[in-house]
Amino acid sequence: MGNKRSESRFYERYQVEDVLTFITRQLVQAKTVDGSQIYIQEIETKGTLPPGTKEMLANLQHRHVAPVHDVTVERGRITLIHPPFAGDPLPLLVSESSLRPAEALDIFYKLLNTMEELSRLPIPLTTTLDPKNICVSDEPYLLFYWVKKYSVDQPEEKWRGLLFYMLTGKYPTQEADGVSFKDESSVPEPLRELALYCLDTRHSRREVLARARELVQRKDWIRQEEKQKRWQPVAWRVGKVASLLAVIVLGGWMGYQIAFSDKPLQVPFASVGNFSTVTKEQPLEKVMFNDQRTHYRIPGRVDDKSLIHGEFRWKKDGAFSTVMTGQYSPYRYELEITKKGEVVITQSDEKNRYQLLKSDSNQIRPDRTYHFEMLYVPNEPLHFLIRDKKTNQTWIATGPVPLDSIFHVDFKGAGGTELAWPGKDPVSSPEKALDRWTGSFPWYMIDGYGIRDQQALSLKKGKVEVMKRNGSFDFAFMREKENSEPLRLEMESVDGVHYTLVWKQTGVVQLYRSDNQNVLLLERSLPWKWEPRKEARVSVINALAGSAIIIQQGNQKLVMDIPQEEPISLREVRIVNEDPLKLVQPPQNQTGP
Repeated sequence: MGNKRSESRFYERYQVEDVLTFITRQLVQAKTVDGSQIYIQEIETKGTLPPGTKEMLANLQHRHVAPVHDVTVERGRITLIHPPFAGDPLPLLVSESSLRPAEALDIFYKLLNTMEELSRLPIPLTTTLDPKNICVSDEPYLLFYWVKKYSVDQPEEKWRGLLFYMLTGKYPTQEADGVSFKDESSVPEPLRELALYCLDTRHSRREVLARARELVQRKDWIRQEEKQKRWQPVAWRVGKVASLLAVIVLGGWMGYQIAFSDKPLQVPFASVGNFSTVTKEQPLEKVMFNDQRTHYRIPGRVDDKSLIHGEFRWKKDGAFSTVMTGQYSPYRYELEITKKGEVVITQSDEKNRYQLLKSDSNQIRPDRTYHFEMLYVPNEPLHFLIRDKKTNQTWIATGPVPLDSIFHVDFKGAGGTELAWPGKDPVSSPEKALDRWTGSFPWYMIDGYGIRDQQALSLKKGKVEVMKRNGSFDFAFMREKENSEPLRLEMESVDGVHYTLVWKQTGVVQLYRSDNQNVLLLERSLPWKWEPRKEARVSVINALAGSAIIIQQGNQKLVMDIPQEEPISLREVRIVNEDPLKLVQPPQNQTGP
């Protein structure tokens, strides 16, 4: 929003009463023709939004996210229409008197978990836990969010300092080493440790979330007098919202009234039929799916690290799928073989279904035997493997991150498709299980899907994390399309700083620091013409003498020395891929440039 042209659109359609500016966004208070109170905000976007964005946002329901009445999507912006708001702004609660420790942990855990859930949507969203973006009614909730990769001016996530702020009333300006609880003796030791753990950039958001979840579940540290919520939200009358908005423009805060839904996070999927109740099964060796038998449930439940496996022989025009259903979650996660031999991964609830990933046609061929595996690790993406037992060609994919629950696993089929040796095994080391999938390849798939043989991985779409070997990140690749962008890398340092390497079709290679805004650090041009179908090798070197990025193709080489004033010690390097890319197995005796 943020310009006269955008505001004028609202004056034409609604009776605008006030405009609030927050970070890079605005919230317009207005009335419709029939006098109904609404709030309007815009999300500025770049590029072409993925199909289904409007439907997903329109159906987004979460008790910790402001609900939406209507959504319009136009070139360069998304407009959200909200119902009237009410509640207490978090800074107001904290300024009056710091929240009790149990209350602070409750708010922190719920909102950090919400941030994680938004990032797992089929079209990922991002938000900020800046205190000014948080209000508290019966539950804490977030006012603004952004479409990841497509929104303009996305703010800092600011989740690391939120717990410390709520416990002390002061927002930390340093990392863990420079922060203490000298004047907050009332804060229990477990919460002090968690707040400092958050500030340590060596710990990821998922690691912090897992530790917070453990503390929430324990509750043994909570003093008896704190077990009742102390704060009661203020219900602001609609007539007072305009004056309250004026206070916000001057640096104050706001209250809202939202009719919260008790439903968990929902996303728009195409309709699916009812999922049939499945009777408990005993272990078996083989089952044929037909009109009389369409399901088989693996005995027992899945509530910890597990490998689900089996073999199947698919019949043309038949059906086969594996479904993981949560006992306490509204979602099901399914891998399905379509009548065209496509592999499809979906996420669904009772009413809707959304396709997350689909392979090419004829990926699975009739009357062939395939080995199937699905690796489940709590709070991690699902991993899938389908291996043709005749050719040994292996289809691998990384799917969604299931919400925490206890799961049951069902196989479904029809038309004479056969299932053999279905079962599940506990997994002590997920890393070793995935190593077995990737073999000696120096990469790990974190998103998307591809086909692996003994020499290469053909990555159709997604992200691959490059393993560090002998102090450097080293890989070889080639492209399947002539007009593809050669390469894009996302990198993160041990200090939590993000970098992007872009190798353009023109032969220009650029390195950016990309945390808040893209800052160009380095730019070079290849001294030769890149050949897409010829193997190229990339090395990202960390060394005491200095860091460098080296690109080789045949006898040609480009060395990009990273400036000493911007030393980079990397912990992650990821290949981001939109077009088919073939990652080639490097020579066994060659681990550096």
